[in-house]
Amino acid sequence: MKRLYGRTNKHEATRQIGQRVRRLERAQLAADHDRLKTESKMQGVSVREQIDQDLEKHYHLSNSRNDPINLYSFVHKNQGDPAFNRFIPKLKDHLLGCLLE
Repeated sequence: MKRLYGRTNKHEATRQIGQRVRRLERAQLAADHDRLKTESKMQGVSVREQIDQDLEKHYHLSNSRNDPINLYSFVHKNQGDPAFNRFIPKLKDHLLGCLLE
């Protein structure tokens, strides 16, 4: 908010900040639409189908490998938590089921 306030002339700053935020949101939507359009042309899928596919995703896996977590040490640290009871076998079963679908 402070960053946006500095860009106003301090007269009706709330209105100016609101206009700036809406303008930035529209620019972001346009950039996302252009990105989807470019990707869909490369994949041969329409923008509408691409948007529908994005909305159907239940999760998103990042391609980044900047902050890896060792699964076994993570489970070991949380041994007392009942949610981690037989966690790795259950995870393997789940992933196998997803791959076989």
